[in-house]
Amino acid sequence: MIIHTYTMSDTLNFSSGTTVSKDIARQGYITHIDTLLKVVYDTASSVSANEDAFARLIDGMGISTAGRYYYNVSDGRQALFLGRCQYQDNIRVDSISTSTSQSGVVDYMAIPIHLGVQFYNSSDVTVVIPAWELSSLKFEVDWGTNSDLGTGYTVSTSTKMFLTIKEILLQEGETIEAIMPAGKLLPRMTSSEKSVTSAYSNLSLEEDLPVGDLLSWILLVVYGSTSATRCNNLVTELAIKFPREATTVFKSDFLPEVIATRRRWALNNDYKGVVFLPLSEVSGDELGYDLSGYQVGDAKICYSTSLSDTTEDNAQADGGTIYQLFYNIGLG
Repeated sequence: MIIHTYTMSDTLNFSSGTTVSKDIARQGYITHIDTLLKVVYDTASSVSANEDAFARLIDGMGISTAGRYYYNVSDGRQALFLGRCQYQDNIRVDSISTSTSQSGVVDYMAIPIHLGVQFYNSSDVTVVIPAWELSSLKFEVDWGTNSDLGTGYTVSTSTKMFLTIKEILLQEGETIEAIMPAGKLLPRMTSSEKSVTSAYSNLSLEEDLPVGDLLSWILLVVYGSTSATRCNNLVTELAIKFPREATTVFKSDFLPEVIATRRRWALNNDYKGVVFLPLSEVSGDELGYDLSGYQVGDAKICYSTSLSDTTEDNAQADGGTIYQLFYNIGLG
């Protein structure tokens, strides 16, 4: 096999409030993509920056073919914290300037997209996008607006995203079975948002888990309604249940899982509201939990929630949102 790396000549240029897409060359098996966001902006005479400002400039991001998404986030902060967890916080995210009356400030955010389970091996072939077998493949970004950075910021049209692709190419006479003897595994990522406007007790707020494949991991990022800042007190408990089997295979308070996520993935202790749960912690299988034999509704993630303020988080009385990201892998 040949390991091939290249940076696409076409960039995804910022266009406020619109979706921009670019075709990806279909010539190999994609294992990893590095995204590099170059943000060019001006500051007014008074500014107030949002939390995770540069990630908020991305309203969504995906890799798809004919309506099927291999990678799909509905908010750039999902991509940001997935990258932070997978690479133990070792990704570049510049701090937004809070200096006033500046023109042409340039900052960067670099988010990796890794498809397999060996995060530090960019040529990991455990899970791939079979680009050369497809009739089309595109990368798309839903761009946000000036206000996503905060108050007093203006994003320049010079803002753009660069993509660097890592892929495996077959040599003459070589077969995919030789490279992936256990079978070709493909990714399927599902993103959804769960609005919380009241308190739910006894894990009564439920969401169907995506079934039909292995569920490899779950990422939760929880925001309060005020300024959409991350918080630890909106969700109090979470669980994974199989209602038809009357079983609960995982149940935990939310804050211990935030702390476990920080420890497991060597994250900054200041990060609130982030839980990255590998399903290997539930199944004992490195690839995740096998949901291939289940129907929609057979497996659920469940939450208890609270609208009571705490000393740690003081802006959650009006509720908030649970951003959910589920990653399934299955045979192609």
